Amino acid sequence: MSQTNLYQKGKKKIEDINRLTIWDLPADISHRKIESMCRSIENARVIRIKRSQFKALAIIETTNRSYMKTPWSLPLDDSKLV
Repeated sequence: MSQTNLYQKGKKKIEDINRLTIWDLPADISHRKIESMCRSIENARVIRIKRSQFKALAIIETTNRSYMKTPWSLPLDDSKLV
């Protein structure tokens, strides 16, 4: 198998995909709420939500390569950021 075939995932190359972790989410957060929070990140999709008793974290994938446009915090509710 050639090196280029090894690194392809569908039509996108694996090196074009970024994975981001969102920490300190409420334990009962829904998948839909996380998607709503990530709407400012271009081409973001939720891969996994990992829950513990008191907190949760979400792993998202994006093809956005512009690190200057990636936010450092995301709005959760009216006065909360994650």
